[in-house]
Amino acid sequence: MKTLVKNKKGWIAAFYLAATIVLYILPYTKFTLPYIFMALAMLVSVPLLMLENTKKLNYMLLLLVVSLLFAIRCGFFPDYRIADAINEGIRNIRFFLPAFWGVYALQKMDKKQSAVVLIVFSLLVVYIFINTLVALEKDPEIARLLARSVENSSEELNAYRLANVGGFGFSYMMGMVALCLLWLFFIKKNWWIKIGSLILYLAIVYYAFQSQYTTLILLTLIGSIVLLFVCNKNFAFRVILIVVGIIVLLNIVNIFRGLSNAFGDSIIGVKFQRIVNSFGTGDIDNLGSRPRLIRENFEVWLRNPVFGAYSKEANAHSLIMNILSQMGFVGIGLFGFLFYKVYRFVLNEAKKYQYGRSLFNCATAYLLALSILNPIGYVFEVTIATYLVVCLFIKVFLKKTVE
Repeated sequence: MKTLVKNKKGWIAAFYLAATIVLYILPYTKFTLPYIFMALAMLVSVPLLMLENTKKLNYMLLLLVVSLLFAIRCGFFPDYRIADAINEGIRNIRFFLPAFWGVYALQKMDKKQSAVVLIVFSLLVVYIFINTLVALEKDPEIARLLARSVENSSEELNAYRLANVGGFGFSYMMGMVALCLLWLFFIKKNWWIKIGSLILYLAIVYYAFQSQYTTLILLTLIGSIVLLFVCNKNFAFRVILIVVGIIVLLNIVNIFRGLSNAFGDSIIGVKFQRIVNSFGTGDIDNLGSRPRLIRENFEVWLRNPVFGAYSKEANAHSLIMNILSQMGFVGIGLFGFLFYKVYRFVLNEAKKYQYGRSLFNCATAYLLALSILNPIGYVFEVTIATYLVVCLFIKVFLKKTVE
């Protein structure tokens, strides 16, 4: 009887996770559905997850308390309404909530249930992926243009969203998917899986270059190298990889110059040339507006290092720097503590599967780097990929080695 109830709960969870993935990743639903509905679709799982077990309850209470403190701090910001402050706390909950879904999948769902959710995710991604590649053929900058908020978008951009063309969130989520596929290529012995995962990985790398997100390209390639290192235990291979890495670093300027020439006057070609110029002059402002924005936010933070100094105009183009400037050491300390505890919470389950630790560590590093380099506070596709999709890959493709 207990097994039957557990199996039924697993299928209900699988249906819920699949439905929520569609809501949060499909551009059409993100654009058309009301904010309150989207938020409740996630938050409805909070009380259910709290009832699962005491350990999960403790972590959930930690998430809720930290999020409440974030909301209280935002309540003291000038120009912030009470609704804005509450929304900031809810945003923080939604940012980390997929971690609890991932742990639930590893603990409570069987392989078949997890596979169904992963298949739904895969079909959805392929659909948006194809739509976006077609759109990029017409307008090479469309993935970047869709990074604009809906409030500042034209009817033409909104038409692309209605046609399920991916933008900023989808693109960076694909970087995480690429790492999952490369990890699968490294750990599986079945050649059909190896060939299939490698082809899909290369397709995503191609997409990364087409989307013209420089940070996406660099993070995906660096993450791939790290995965190559951690998944291969051969000492000689690791030494060779380190030597090759040193050679690449010594010739990094020439590599970026070659990439700049290859991509010509495109946005990505210009960005690679800026990197070359930055190395040549030693002026990081050649990289674009991001160094200036970070510097301005750093100056805002210095007004009140402990509790932060809110500035309506400040935007560091970085989640981490925004928290530091607005909430000071207290805010970044709370966020860092929560980030670490959630990491340990998921890792404790992921490491029970052979090679699970390597994938989750790499995914967490990707998320952390992205949090430093981009404003991803509302980019829930990325945390869904980091915490839920990664756990689904682990559950479906690995055997549990520790109970």
